[in-house]
Amino acid sequence: MAAFTGSQRKLTSLIIFLVSCNHFMQRPLRDMMATLYGAENMNWLMTGTLAGSVFLSLVIHRLEKKACMIQSIPHILFLMSAIQILLYFSFQNPTPLLALIYFGYTGTTSLTLLSLVFRRLTHSQEGIKNLIAASSLGALSGPLITWGTANLFRPPLLLLLSCLILIGVAVILRCINDDQLIHSADNHSNSQSFPLKRMTLFTLLYTFIATGFYYFLIKTTSISMNQGDRLMVFSLIDIIINGLVVLIPVLFNYASLNALAFIILPFTSLLLYASLGILPSLMMAAIAIILFKLTHLTILKPVREMLFTSSLITPYSTKNFMDTTIYRLGDALGGWFITLLISLEISMHQMALYFLPATVLWIVTGYTISKKH
Repeated sequence: MAAFTGSQRKLTSLIIFLVSCNHFMQRPLRDMMATLYGAENMNWLMTGTLAGSVFLSLVIHRLEKKACMIQSIPHILFLMSAIQILLYFSFQNPTPLLALIYFGYTGTTSLTLLSLVFRRLTHSQEGIKNLIAASSLGALSGPLITWGTANLFRPPLLLLLSCLILIGVAVILRCINDDQLIHSADNHSNSQSFPLKRMTLFTLLYTFIATGFYYFLIKTTSISMNQGDRLMVFSLIDIIINGLVVLIPVLFNYASLNALAFIILPFTSLLLYASLGILPSLMMAAIAIILFKLTHLTILKPVREMLFTSSLITPYSTKNFMDTTIYRLGDALGGWFITLLISLEISMHQMALYFLPATVLWIVTGYTISKKH
């Protein structure tokens, strides 16, 4: 049994690595498509992604009621791989409309894939750090692959590579012994209840505030460099973020014991927006998003996933709804908020300061979660 358990652990880590690699490999291309569609149209980019997330969440919810999600996930992956091939042929002549479609599709499916697979493989709190470590390595490898592809080949080849990764993950998932990975509800009868309402608001504020940082990055890159260089910059930023996550493993141990994990990121965001209000430049926008995501990945994410794991009887569709629809709702609200500020001719200096009240509310929400859980 010990040998089997070791083999199983390697398989689960490999799956998380591949899924994370696929997600971060395509994200720089998605960011480049956002600049093609226009930073001033952030509201439509986020609204399109939200619409796709709502639709896919309803499909997942319906599917969970009618079929076994464990058996359905590989089929979902096969379908997504086929769509990647269709997108590859469409990318030969990119247009703003295609940029919107790709942005929405990737933003919808990548989060759904991460949520479903992570929920599928998370069977104990003891193994969650291994999965997060594998995810971090995949997150570092993804933008490195994008960087190399952009230099040697055409960026759309990433879609074909993504297709192969999805097929590989689907095949591996079908080979895993389900009985060893799934714990019954009886094994978690003493688990604490999940703070669904507080986490919904916390996630909503997280993505609302993250959209502001994303806008500053997209806007400043659009102003200061051409389209060809943007993919390289977005890849480099992801490489820096995920490289630091891999190089600072001590933070994972610190985060798992820190009751203030849900306060640290909101407070950091408050300081970063104040800095952007003083100097809204490309360099400051890049530093802000690097620190924001680094804090999220090393401190907040491990604790959040452990909180989910404390109640493994939570349905697939519930976690997916939280990770996708609520996530993208915050993006959409942030996008429309930015559109409102632009229509009022608010400068970038002032725009950063308008996000400060949301960060204060985020700090309060994080404090209530930390205090109780």
